[in-house]
Amino acid sequence: MSDRSAVFGLLESAAVWLRERNIDYWQNWLEPPAHHVRWVDDGLAAGEFRVLESDGQVIGCVRVQGSDPLFWGEDAGPAGYVHSLTVDRSCAGRGIGARTLDMLGCELAAAGIGLLRLDCGESATGLRRYYESLGFRRVGTTAVDGESLVLYERSTWEGSGGAAGAGEAGSGCRASIDRSMTQGHGVQYVKENTTYCTLCHPSNRSTS
Repeated sequence: MSDRSAVFGLLESAAVWLRERNIDYWQNWLEPPAHHVRWVDDGLAAGEFRVLESDGQVIGCVRVQGSDPLFWGEDAGPAGYVHSLTVDRSCAGRGIGARTLDMLGCELAAAGIGLLRLDCGESATGLRRYYESLGFRRVGTTAVDGESLVLYERSTWEGSGGAAGAGEAGSGCRASIDRSMTQGHGVQYVKENTTYCTLCHPSNRSTS
């Protein structure tokens, strides 16, 4: 399966799962319009997608942008802008989504970027509660393609278990996803079965 097919397959599967539960969210991914297809292709070409793998199987994906004028405006400032965080339902309950966000926060903090941002449909109350449980705070609203969205952000010094104080920089980064990634076809692969902790300071970084 190609990287492109894997990403579209994950997004479609998530849309089907939501539809089966009468949740009207992400339904455009069932038959994505041209501008949705272009959005994915642009992200793949820019190397902004990460594909999560476990035992050689694709189990998730996420796109991280350095700016996001469509959702956050032209002057939103430096941050990691998260989109399309999707985990295969066969892996539900393993905390992969939370660990992926922790991993991204660690990387951004190490690069001197202080915020991790994402958006979520106003009507997707369950998903909003999930992000809020991981420490994301509501900071605004917007509308894109006629959909009302809530804007969330979290400091990159925080992990999903809570904030890390300035004196313990990055101790909130507790991802359990391999830090070393290989680059191929515009996609960064992240292997799921290796534990690491990046403490946001290169001298404190440990990989196993």
